[in-house]
Amino acid sequence: MIVNNHTSPQAKKSIAKLISHDLVPAKFKSYDYTPPGSQDFGDTELFDKYSKVLLNPEASPLLREDLHGLPPAYIVTCQHDPIRDDGIMYARRLEEAGVDVTWKHYENGVHGMFSLFGGPTSLETGRQSVKVFIEYAKKELVSAAPTSML
Repeated sequence: MIVNNHTSPQAKKSIAKLISHDLVPAKFKSYDYTPPGSQDFGDTELFDKYSKVLLNPEASPLLREDLHGLPPAYIVTCQHDPIRDDGIMYARRLEEAGVDVTWKHYENGVHGMFSLFGGPTSLETGRQSVKVFIEYAKKELVSAAPTSML
C-alpha cells in the first residue's frame, strides 16, 4: 500500500480531484516533501478484487464526492505520519463543503500517538492530543445536550 500499487491507473485518475495535493498547505511541503508522480501504474487485478472496499466512502471518507451536510468533525494530523496529507485534505474538503471542522496538527506527532498516552510507551504528544480531544468532546457533548438533560 505504501507504493499505492493496490489501485489501478484508471482508479487513480477517477479520484484525483478528491485527493488533490493542492489542498496541502505550502508550510507542510518541506524540503523532503514529494508530491505524487506518475499515476500510470498499479495492479488492476488487485484493484478489481478489492475496489468495493477501497472506494467505499464509509471506509475511506476522503473519497466521498459530496461532503455537504456531514456532522462536525474533529481531525488530528501529525507531521510524522504516512497518512498526514489525507487528513489535511479531508479537513480542507470538509471546510470547503461548509462542515464545522476542528483540526489539530501535532508537529512532533507520529502515527498512532493518540493511543500512546499512558504506560511505558507514552509520548508527550500522545498525552497532549488525548487531553485536547477530551476537552473538545466534553464541550461539544454539553453544547449538544438538550437542556432537559443538563
